Amino acid sequence: MSEEKLLDAFGQIEEEFIEEADPDKKKIDIVKKRNSNWMTWAARAACAVLIIGIGAPLAWNVYLGRTMKGVEKAETENAAGAPEAIQDNAESDLSGIAGENQASGSEATDGSGNPWVAHFNEATDVLDSARRYIPGYFTEELSAEELAAMEPDMRRKWMKYSGHAGFDGEGNLEDVCLLVTTTVPENKIAITISENGFGRCYVLPEDAVASVCGDVEYMVSQWDNGEYVVLAADAVINSYSYAFTLTTTKQDLDQAKEDFAQTLECFAYYAEGKPNLSAITADAIPEWFDKDLTYREALEDPDYGAYMLPTIPKEFTAESIRRYKDQDFDYLSGLWTKGYDELLWKVYTISESDESRLTSVDATKNYDLSLYPIPRASSVPKELRQIVDNPIFYAEELTQDAVWARAYKTGETGDSDGWRMTFSVIYGDTVVEIRGKGVDPVWIYQQLVTLKVE
Repeated sequence: MSEEKLLDAFGQIEEEFIEEADPDKKKIDIVKKRNSNWMTWAARAACAVLIIGIGAPLAWNVYLGRTMKGVEKAETENAAGAPEAIQDNAESDLSGIAGENQASGSEATDGSGNPWVAHFNEATDVLDSARRYIPGYFTEELSAEELAAMEPDMRRKWMKYSGHAGFDGEGNLEDVCLLVTTTVPENKIAITISENGFGRCYVLPEDAVASVCGDVEYMVSQWDNGEYVVLAADAVINSYSYAFTLTTTKQDLDQAKEDFAQTLECFAYYAEGKPNLSAITADAIPEWFDKDLTYREALEDPDYGAYMLPTIPKEFTAESIRRYKDQDFDYLSGLWTKGYDELLWKVYTISESDESRLTSVDATKNYDLSLYPIPRASSVPKELRQIVDNPIFYAEELTQDAVWARAYKTGETGDSDGWRMTFSVIYGDTVVEIRGKGVDPVWIYQQLVTLKVE
């Protein structure tokens, strides 16, 4: 996956931050892509992401393309009260088979003493993962009973399981994501399981070696992106497709390989009738809808219409106007374009994750782009990047000067030479997000001031 696509997936990084990764590469059109955040990363693509100066847990969330909320709660419940049969297994686990690290991989044994070796093929490239729209996609935490239906019977004492199931809007199971602890603190192996197959995301050499454990053939690989190493494997086990991923530091690589190989070994041995995806059913189907609206319908929306763009900029035409709601998102958005110029206007209710971006206009370090020359990946302090990327101003404090502080030009040839800006404004608990290119900052301010009148 390219650096641009990763940063776009996070939805938190301004265009200038991309330049540090590759200043000569043509930047993606972030404004237009941001309007497509209703599309989820397809779990079937099963691609681990490249990590660019971010932590592995966050990167894994992007790889799944699903919200991981509730996972820590599930981990706590699982640690406190795992099913009795599994507890018994843990006590009789094969923890003495630590194995030895070898040049070809990590060596362990199955319960009968037969050795198996995981061959970590050096990946030569990473393929872009595909996006797939799953209408109404939602997740539910796996209960202890559902985890028991998915876990293999072999396990190590250091293993603790958590996870969630993903369903489409009709309640049909799409995939299951398990998170398994390792011996390295904070490192977890993510295991995605589906009936529908996965596309391999790493380009492997022609002489790539498969790793066979019991009756299971794994294709195991490692990808070194410079700062982190991603270990990956895929296999078909009892007719289900599996994708394993672990992101680790180079310092922990040897131990991570050993843990990864032992986890693969455990999943090669299931009792008859397992895993049992039929045991996983949705408790409730959240409300969801995805509607294309006219501009008039958007203005009349009972939830967010009062905060929709009051007037359309001259000569701009609507690319899309959408009212969307599912388990995780609830918003009204519109995208208007004129040649290379664009304006995205999005309205939603503030969430806890947005609160860190709230700022007073007096705190200029949080939003004034004149303080941070391009490339901003170098000039913006790491702890301020999220808020500088997209600050949220209080409507009652908003000034024309604050809007101008968000405006800049790039001078790129073959693209709009107009003003660019990204910022948000909060009215009560309703956020209006603006991402513009080629739109007059004075005109934008006038639109926002109009919304202040209730």
